[in-house]
Amino acid sequence: MRSIEFKIVISVIVFTIFIVALERIQLSKSVEEQFINSQKSKHDLLINTISPIVSLNLSLGLDTASIDYLEQIRRQNSDLKLIRLTDLNNKIIYESNVDKYLEVDPNDYNYCVRTLMDDFTQKKLAKIELHFSDFAYRDMQIRNQEIGINIVLITALLLSIFIFFLKHEFKALKKLTTDVLLYDPKLNNFPLEEVKGGDEVSLIHNAIISMVTKINLYTNLLNTHKTLLEERVKERTLELERSNRELKLLASVDPLTDLYNRRYFLKTAEKVSEIARRNQTKVSIIMLDIDKFKAVNDTYGHKVGDEVIMFVAAALKKMTRRSDIICRFGGEEFLVLFPETNVDGAYIIAEKLRTFLEITPMKVDEKLINVTVSIGVTECDSQSDVSIENVINRADNLMYQAKESGRNRTCKQK
Repeated sequence: MRSIEFKIVISVIVFTIFIVALERIQLSKSVEEQFINSQKSKHDLLINTISPIVSLNLSLGLDTASIDYLEQIRRQNSDLKLIRLTDLNNKIIYESNVDKYLEVDPNDYNYCVRTLMDDFTQKKLAKIELHFSDFAYRDMQIRNQEIGINIVLITALLLSIFIFFLKHEFKALKKLTTDVLLYDPKLNNFPLEEVKGGDEVSLIHNAIISMVTKINLYTNLLNTHKTLLEERVKERTLELERSNRELKLLASVDPLTDLYNRRYFLKTAEKVSEIARRNQTKVSIIMLDIDKFKAVNDTYGHKVGDEVIMFVAAALKKMTRRSDIICRFGGEEFLVLFPETNVDGAYIIAEKLRTFLEITPMKVDEKLINVTVSIGVTECDSQSDVSIENVINRADNLMYQAKESGRNRTCKQK
């Protein structure tokens, strides 16, 4: 009986340790893989957010703006160990403070590199490198180990309790065996009462099931912890995606007028004109310039000058359709692209705008300022215009004809 008891106890211990160790190893591996994948996604999202902004600054020659922006990124991301921006000759444009002994492994998931391209010319501008610390990974490993140790201790405690009751039941089983051997039907000397709940093997089986159930309880706690971690990573990813969308919006809008900027207009107008050439539809453009704007700035100051620009921008929004694309092309110059509109239709809208501005003075500090504009109107020729720049240059020339003809007038393509 002692041999059977020993074998059962050893078998239970080995089986339990094997189950706990196997599930724990699988869970730990899954948690680490998901953590690394989430970190990779986070790193890629950050460098993909940074790259277009730095590319734009470099293409415009704003190296200082790129450096200031990267400094801000470094301050906002405490896990960044290195930010390095180099030109095509590997000359360092910007490098954050880094440990001189830092070794960068290109295959490390904490290392990201991107080649920066000019959006318009598609020429290489520079290379940007990010290297993140693995502090979060080490912290995750430590917490994972702590949870593993706790599971082992709890399992050991449960095993101790189980073995205690198992030995107790074996005592009852030994007593049962003795009583059975001493039992004499004649004497009716069987002292045991009826046991409810099944035989001893069933009780051992139920105890093991109970133990495994408790182990599963703690495994579920680990899964809950993993789910919470995934939710936090997902929330952080969504925040970065929202920030990326906001940055893209800011990169395409003029901050003073809330109109599209020159970069966005050129990019969008090229696509619209390409669709128009393919569908054989008309696309027109008007370019307008505020007359004697320098005199306004000199007389009233730049603050009033900005108000004049916003006044004209508001008139443009009011006079155009939702499908039309309006942009502030330069200081006091504006461009409007009219999809599926010929030059005559664009001319009518341009004249309405010019007339509205002519008869609607702008009130500034109890003073009325007359705002007039000179406008050039042209139409995209689907056969000869190979790029939107041709159409814009033609509208620009017509606008200058309007200026030279006395201002406050509209010249259209004949």
